[in-house]
Amino acid sequence: KMGIVYNELSPEAQHVITTVWKKEAWQMTSQGISNSIWGFQLMKVISSKDLPGIVRAAMWDGIRREGPRFDEQEIGNIIFSLSKMQHVFKSMPFDVRATLLQSLTTRLPEMEPQGVVMVLVGLSRLKVDWQSMSDVLKDRFIEATYRVLMKIENAETLSSLIYALSSIGLKWWTLEALYPHIQAAISDSIHDF
Repeated sequence: KMGIVYNELSPEAQHVITTVWKKEAWQMTSQGISNSIWGFQLMKVISSKDLPGIVRAAMWDGIRREGPRFDEQEIGNIIFSLSKMQHVFKSMPFDVRATLLQSLTTRLPEMEPQGVVMVLVGLSRLKVDWQSMSDVLKDRFIEATYRVLMKIENAETLSSLIYALSSIGLKWWTLEALYPHIQAAISDSIHDF
């Protein structure tokens, strides 16, 4: 939030950050893991370019270890942050992907509307598509999307939601065929704004 860009830091400062991360990541709580990954994203870290492999490995280990304890904000922040750090979901270790999806499936019903939109945008940037999701996760997203549409407060959130749904492969005709109540709720919201 202070406008610090990682790759503009001195090599010494970068070394301190990565050394501390390597040293402390093993004992971080779910909040520590989430906040650290969020911080990397805020510093515009491109994971594959800016972070040594050992730091990425520590990040994956933290997600594996703390994933079952992530709350809805933490899992949302992590998914969004990983997308901003230019990760591709299929390139992440399989067990990390499974942990993220399980945590998301568990926490999605508790997410605030902004979190649902942020996760959908993050998943689209991670190149996750609708067809690759489990039926349970799809159901949770449909429930969460409907909940968001019933509470939507502004046109920007609606626009972001429509964009995110389209980006993960839920096109208008798919909504019409499989989820007509979502399509109707989107139409009603468009007319409201």
